[in-house]
Amino acid sequence: MQKNTIQDKLCELEQANHAKILYAAESGSRAWGFASPDSDYDIRFIFARPATAYLGITPLDDTINIMDRDLDFSGWDIRKTFALLQNGNVAALEWLASPTVYRDCEPSLKNSANALYRPEGALGHYYGLARKTYEKYLRNQEWWNVKKTLYVLRGLFCCMWVEADAACRCPPLDFMTVARSVCDEDRMAIVILLLEAKPREDESWVVNKKDLRHLESFIRDRLEHHREKIRMQTITYSETRQKRIDQQQPTLDRFIAAVILGEV
Repeated sequence: MQKNTIQDKLCELEQANHAKILYAAESGSRAWGFASPDSDYDIRFIFARPATAYLGITPLDDTINIMDRDLDFSGWDIRKTFALLQNGNVAALEWLASPTVYRDCEPSLKNSANALYRPEGALGHYYGLARKTYEKYLRNQEWWNVKKTLYVLRGLFCCMWVEADAACRCPPLDFMTVARSVCDEDRMAIVILLLEAKPREDESWVVNKKDLRHLESFIRDRLEHHREKIRMQTITYSETRQKRIDQQQPTLDRFIAAVILGEV
């Protein structure tokens, strides 16, 4: 029933915004494997407007956002999507890897997006998510929100995956898969404890950080480690990024034009 409601709402969004939704899928905790009973549905999508809409001088909104009860819709224009991918933002790659797809896209869109994955960009992306969440919600707090704690751990585990993965693959979307690949036995015990209880608890569930076996020291150590790693690679990454973007741009421009013109 909920899937039918989401499909209907996607059609409404297309009509209201004069856009074609190229791809739509579930993101957030439901896609990552640690949803609570009251978790929202985070529907993320990529869209394109009619070709003529891109020809004028009037700036176009490159995002569409709407909240309808427990349905959270957020979409990016095709040009914004690929610009962010070029700059290391891997959010769209996670959308395209979601196990719950509401509207699938042509394989060429996924292939073009995946070709832009770079480990150095992913490391900065996941580190930033982990650090911001820790600083805003957990630091200097005695009682930790479990949802935010898992968000921080997911970001750090993905950083650890990126550093260890010689095949240059984007981290798995499933939280348990990436956790098992990077955690020792003690850390996994905490993860399993939280994950087993979370489906029974609501989004406001908190635990005393003292019950998490020195988890904060692990988080702080990993944040410092990844911060230094990113600092060391920033100079090299900055020197090569623009060259790579310049090389990719003609191909990407042709692909995005083809998508907008309906040729893909």
